Amino acid sequence: MRVSRRQLIIGTGTSIFAPWSLHSAAQDVWPSKAVKIINPWPTGGAADGLIRPIAESLQSTFGQPFLVESLSGANGTIGTAAVARAPKDGYTLLFSHLGPMTVSPALTKLSYDPVKDFMPVTQLTTSPLVLLVRNGLPPRTLAEFFAYAKAQTKPLSMGSVGNGSTTHIAAEMMRMATGIPYLHIPYKGSEPALFDMGGGRVDYSFLNYMGALAHVQAGRVRVLGVTSAKRTTLLPDIPAIAEIIPGYEMAAWYGMHAPSGTSPAIVTKLHDAVVKLLRTPESLDRLHKGGFDSEGTSPTEFGTKIQNDIVKFSKLVAETGMTTS
Repeated sequence: MRVSRRQLIIGTGTSIFAPWSLHSAAQDVWPSKAVKIINPWPTGGAADGLIRPIAESLQSTFGQPFLVESLSGANGTIGTAAVARAPKDGYTLLFSHLGPMTVSPALTKLSYDPVKDFMPVTQLTTSPLVLLVRNGLPPRTLAEFFAYAKAQTKPLSMGSVGNGSTTHIAAEMMRMATGIPYLHIPYKGSEPALFDMGGGRVDYSFLNYMGALAHVQAGRVRVLGVTSAKRTTLLPDIPAIAEIIPGYEMAAWYGMHAPSGTSPAIVTKLHDAVVKLLRTPESLDRLHKGGFDSEGTSPTEFGTKIQNDIVKFSKLVAETGMTTS
């Protein structure tokens, strides 16, 4: 039986385009089942409290479960690495963070590449640290603090939440900009550092404001500055350190990523939904009360920020010799 050229083209065309049609259809119906969001931090922590309401809102938007799974350890790199290895189908997402995406790659060799192995969806929030001093320290303003620290014959003590942490980096950035030395005392978490500040054993620290709020209200520590590029809406009367040190910025961020190779159509669909919910009055109020500024950047903007942060922290680590040990 002879097959006409027209029949051959139609038959060949069907076999060529059928897979494409099925792939396109799969994108169109996403999500058709539960979506897992990996949180690389412990259950019940500040990060967990931020991502769960977002997951619940996405579930309402798409009509499918958005499940938050905590996979913590190694400063967030364990959960981050798991998403890098996940299927590229849009059903495993990463609740990403400044630390494992931009700081850890500068400090140690990792099993993932934060740029090549992920597709940015959007930056969710920015959360600056605050410069806290023990209540017995004389300075009452940021300018007075710098003058006081410079005048000391022995360096002031600075408590961080660990070597190579964002709190440690904030202090190193200030030292490099001002030349003011400090005695580094690393802790395993913010509470021990705050406890020793309240007891007069540590002079100052860079910590999350909401985590330190109870100690601030009790009068054990005072806030002198914020590490964001400009004043934050949460503390409008507190100056940004950048007002005295131009260009200074150490603001932690949270975001959302998908494994590299995920359909751009799925990324766009997810981005639009997340940004829409970030703009609601309810979300803005909740984030503000939690000490976060809402972002909702485009994937391109977020990707550029990540690359810039990697360059910044890699340079800092190279210049200071900072390590995680």
